Amino acid sequence: MDQWNRFVMYNTFTMILSLAIVLVLVSGFPLRNKFLMWVLTIATLFTVVFMVATYLQSLAMMAPDMYVDVASVWVCLIWMLACGVIAFIHTIFFVVWVVMKLSKCKMPEIEKSRNNIVAEV
Repeated sequence: MDQWNRFVMYNTFTMILSLAIVLVLVSGFPLRNKFLMWVLTIATLFTVVFMVATYLQSLAMMAPDMYVDVASVWVCLIWMLACGVIAFIHTIFFVVWVVMKLSKCKMPEIEKSRNNIVAEV
């Protein structure tokens, strides 16, 4: 894939994800919904990653001999890594919340069966 097509691809992903985030926020969905907030957070982090990739690609396209200085590459990689770490942390919190929610749904059944056993004795 040549440099221009890569730039267009990164830029298109950034635009589509940004528009999707705006659409969800404007549509009136309840923001108290944990799943929706997790999706919005992950989409925002992906948008930042693709924006950084677009920036790096544009630097490479404009630079003579496609040379991008090491400091710019490191700053961009650190931003991408930070987004990945934040996405991982949010995903862990979301999975823990789902597990806790599911275990609370199972609790009434367990309590009911315990009460039936105690009542029989």
